[in-house]
Amino acid sequence: IIYTDYEEVTDDNIREVLDNSLSSHRLIAMECNYLYRYYKGIQPILGKVKSVRPEINNKVVRNHAQEIVNFKTGYLLNQDIEYVSKGGINADDITILNDYMQAEAKSSQDQRLVQDFEITGIGYRGIFPKKEDAIKGLSLDDDESPFDLYVLSPVNTFVVRTTAMGNDVVMAVNFVKREDGRYIYTCYTPTTIYTVDGVNIESEPNPIGDIPIIEYQLNEARMGAFEPVLSMLDAINRAESDRIDA
Repeated sequence: IIYTDYEEVTDDNIREVLDNSLSSHRLIAMECNYLYRYYKGIQPILGKVKSVRPEINNKVVRNHAQEIVNFKTGYLLNQDIEYVSKGGINADDITILNDYMQAEAKSSQDQRLVQDFEITGIGYRGIFPKKEDAIKGLSLDDDESPFDLYVLSPVNTFVVRTTAMGNDVVMAVNFVKREDGRYIYTCYTPTTIYTVDGVNIESEPNPIGDIPIIEYQLNEARMGAFEPVLSMLDAINRAESDRIDA
């Protein structure tokens, strides 16, 4: 978890908070990339070295990591998630909300989001208002919602929490790398959206008055589904490779 001692991110401390949080995020991103590669089958057994009879050196990947993630994702999302009213909310409003979510293909995005936090232990969803010209005259007949939904990669997204009681999120960050090698950071606070490009910092009011990026975690330890058994999975690969060598 990335923390800051500030209870609010402002024009005066945005640079300090961003710089301090990036040093922690780089480690998180490195671990996430390792787990993504492991899920795809790029596992340590592929680097196996055999000094005796090196021409007999089988490298077998039994990708149980992918099996674990796919099983848990399918178990959690065995059907589409829909909102229901628990009282006090107009049922028609809930129906409209579900229509909006269907228009944004939320069900397919949920698959990717759950897969992210089953692999890495964390996942991020972004909810952003559409531009004004895109929602003029909006109606259900338009098959369009007044917001955009995105699943954001844990490799280039993170949130910063205050160390004060409650550990509230005070800033969310998403960044991209341009073709020229520059990193552009977009930092969201409840009041302001900052765009940081090198030494330049631009700001604009946050129109929704809240942080539009939500962090999900698989468990309190923020560990992926197969992360606790990595050593066992490596041992299975080694045993299978050695068995074929023999």
